[in-house]
This record gives sequence, structure tokens and C-alpha cells, in this order.
Amino acid sequence: MGNDNKILKKFITDGMIFAELKELFEKCLINEGFSSLELRLEESPVKVILKVVKPHDLIGDKKWKVNQIQHLVASRLSLPDSNVVVIIDKVVEKGLCPIYQANLIKEKMLANIPHKRAANLVLKNTKFAGATGCLVTISGKLKGLRACTKKFLEGVVIKSGQPSRDYVKKHITTVNTKQGVIGIQVSIMLPHDPEGIIGPSTLLPDKIVVLDAKE
Repeated sequence: MGNDNKILKKFITDGMIFAELKELFEKCLINEGFSSLELRLEESPVKVILKVVKPHDLIGDKKWKVNQIQHLVASRLSLPDSNVVVIIDKVVEKGLCPIYQANLIKEKMLANIPHKRAANLVLKNTKFAGATGCLVTISGKLKGLRACTKKFLEGVVIKSGQPSRDYVKKHITTVNTKQGVIGIQVSIMLPHDPEGIIGPSTLLPDKIVVLDAKE
């Protein structure tokens, strides 16, 4: 029973560290187009893999941003800087990244561009990127004093079951306006990719594959 409690405590601690670092990178790496974080705590040295849209802006000439990230992660894990390795990867297709698309809507709305135009731009980007579907939900005081929720859908986005966990990626962000706080949620259903690069390699349960007849 004691070992089970230790394992459970370790999972909770690792989850808290991952959530804290992800929230930090989402705020600090907006201009670089932060997409995802992979934290490998079991390896030695610890590996921090960041996927961003603009890796050149993050790496720079002297890599001072990467060194700063390395120091922050090492301080959070109570490790020396030499025991943490930061790896920067480029996002293969930014049109399939919900974090980048949600921040794009946020930037457009802060620039006084109508929310409908910003949402349609994201739907267009995801469609050209090859997404199966995209759902943009914007909630708040969009017009007048009464809050409302508007949804913009392109294609198909499943919402239940294990396929939804595998294929649908979501991100939620907020915009502070004069009327109040407006919430933005972007859900993108990834396409099927046999190589598993831009989408899951597993087929959907309702997908039927007809094999060629054997001679």
C-alpha cells in the first residue's frame, strides 16, 4: 500500500510540474508560436522538447532564450542546469495547431477585427492544412450588454469516445476587452496519417478498408 501511495504521489507531482511549465510557456512564448510541450523526467539528463511555429526566433544568435528556459526548468526540478536539455522542434503544420489558431483569433480581436472574420480565417487555415474539421467557439459580450455564445464549424468534429481523444485537439484562451472577458475555444480534428506525423496513425472505428482479392 505504501508503494502505491508513492507511485500515485509521483504521478501527481509530475503532472503538476508539467501543467506549470506548459502554462508558463504558453504565456512567455506567444510570439514564437508555442504549440506543445513534452517533458521526459525519467531520462538522464531530463529532456524538454518544445514545438514552436518560429524556432529561429526562439533560438536566436546567442541562444539566450534557450539558456533561460533551461535554467527555469532546472530550478523547478531542483537540478543543476547541466542535467536539463532543451530541444526545439518546428511545428510541421501550424494550421493544425489549436494553440496557434486560438492566439491568432486573440490577436485579431485585440486589433479591433470582427470576431466573425477572425473565426472564418481560422476555419480557412485549418481547411487548407488538411484538417477533417474545425470548431471555433467564442463566448462573451460580443455585441451589446448581454453575453452570448457563437459557434463556427467547418467539416466534422467528433465529440465523444476514444477517437475524440486521439483525433481532436483543443485549446482555450481569453481576451480582455472593454466589455469584459471573452473566451475562445478552438477544436481541430486532425486528419488520418499512416506515418503519425500530422495526425493519428490509427483509423477511426467506422472506417472500412476493402482489401484486394487474393488470386
